[in-house]
Amino acid sequence: AVTAVGFAVINQKLKRLENQLNRIEKEVKAIHELLEINERARLGAALEDLVNAMSSQKADDRRDLLLNAKNNLAPIRLKYKELLSKADSLEVSLGYEEYFVLTSLAHSRCLAELGMSDTARHSLESDVTFWKEESKRIARDLLLGDNPERFLFNEFSEAVPVSNLVEWLD
Repeated sequence: AVTAVGFAVINQKLKRLENQLNRIEKEVKAIHELLEINERARLGAALEDLVNAMSSQKADDRRDLLLNAKNNLAPIRLKYKELLSKADSLEVSLGYEEYFVLTSLAHSRCLAELGMSDTARHSLESDVTFWKEESKRIARDLLLGDNPERFLFNEFSEAVPVSNLVEWLD
């Protein structure tokens, strides 16, 4: 009887703990979603500033919009660069790659439009070098994996003609 009561008490405590963990998990997810929305909004606003700067007739307004866009894009670009380098699944890495490339190009454009051509060129060259290395890693580790010969099987022969495969491998 004592053992049964002890197990009942432990089970009840575990259920309370599980409910508390579920509440915390929901709160963490909500915070994470809010942060993602905030970052996408900052990215969207920076891109909008860049577009508006291109159509602005006033030099001061144009410069302010470009500086604001550059200052918002720089940390977002670096974040996606780091996330891309740590991505361990194909789907996630493709998403990070898209955001990294977008922010890299927009950031370089801001620098160039601000008259910092050498800085823009250096930044873009650095990002292209990083992107090429990450693309190779993604293809090697996440796309081809341990069994690359599977792409030579019948199921892929119509979708990927041998001529395309040879071109890709070159």
